Amino acid sequence: MSMIKVSNEINQLNHVLMHRPGLEIEQLTPSNLSRLLFEDMPFLSKAIEEHETFVEVLKRVGVQVSDIKDLWLDVIINKEVYEDSIQTLLRDLKVNTQDVLNHVKNYLLTLDHAKLGNTFIEGLRYDTAGLDIQEDVFVIDPIPNLFFQRDPMFMIEDVAVISHMASQARYRESFISKMVVKYHDMFKHTRMIDMNEQEFIIEGGDVLLHDDMIWIGSSQRTQKEAIIYLNDALKTIGVNKKIIIFDIPKTRAYMHLDTILTVLDRDTYILDPFAFKQVHLFELKEALVPLNQPFETWLQSVTASPRFIHVGGGDAIYSAREQWNDAANTVAIQPGHVVCYDRNDMTNQLMMSAGVKVQLIPSSELSRGRGGPHCMTMPLLRK
Repeated sequence: MSMIKVSNEINQLNHVLMHRPGLEIEQLTPSNLSRLLFEDMPFLSKAIEEHETFVEVLKRVGVQVSDIKDLWLDVIINKEVYEDSIQTLLRDLKVNTQDVLNHVKNYLLTLDHAKLGNTFIEGLRYDTAGLDIQEDVFVIDPIPNLFFQRDPMFMIEDVAVISHMASQARYRESFISKMVVKYHDMFKHTRMIDMNEQEFIIEGGDVLLHDDMIWIGSSQRTQKEAIIYLNDALKTIGVNKKIIIFDIPKTRAYMHLDTILTVLDRDTYILDPFAFKQVHLFELKEALVPLNQPFETWLQSVTASPRFIHVGGGDAIYSAREQWNDAANTVAIQPGHVVCYDRNDMTNQLMMSAGVKVQLIPSSELSRGRGGPHCMTMPLLRK
């Protein structure tokens, strides 16, 4: 039986869910970039090389790495998943006139399971579907953000929480996660909460586990109402945690809590000091109770002598550059041993000087999607 359970951000990582960037990345064009949440078009073969380096680093220390796409192709052979996938793709049609709908539906029904599974990720061009090509090229968009596995689903203990994504461009990612949790043998002992059963948005990049606490960003992509709903849903199934809400600036640079804060060791944290000047903390009780203290001060009252490393050393230029390039977005393989992008020299140096073991991975292409090692990994089991 494959065990799946995660209680914090730093214990020995045993099993992680990732996705190697694929053809969906090569479907990005200047006209669909911003709609699909990219600033630039990554060079795919280089992005794959960088991703493989990351996976090798994990495997070398004994981490089992599963690719969501493999699990997805395992479950799409199930009749229900196959039929629901077609309905979900049709929901994402860019032109929903009845004749286009019928035409695309008939085309999709000709595809075998693997081909449909790939189309679900890579999108569908007008000409491939046998329609007159439009300037947009895609009648159904690709989902190029799939390699950021932290967002569409997150684990809290043995509960898989399916995210309610902020952007329609990412809805199919959480559908894949839900189908995999529901139908794949790997998850047969895993409980599930589907946040799409309520109307408010929440994404996994805003969720940091801190043993008996859950820190959740109320951000551009996660709403307080969703956090309240999640807390109630967890309590209903017997998972009781103290929830701390980080009200963070609603900007692209700080899209999730994990872009400004991650945990490096039992007592060591990396954060962006400029972002934190604008962060307000609340504890979720019957109502939201303001904590009225800066994060660093508050943490001293709950953790024995915490240490803080400031992105870019707190220098205005380096902090802004390195935060944008995901210097705060680290993932711990074990306490005090983290994976980081190689491009953030100043911050990486500070971590090393503080005695953190830093494993650097190349990042010229992966970073173009605005996400770091924390964003690309969804831990399934920590010791």
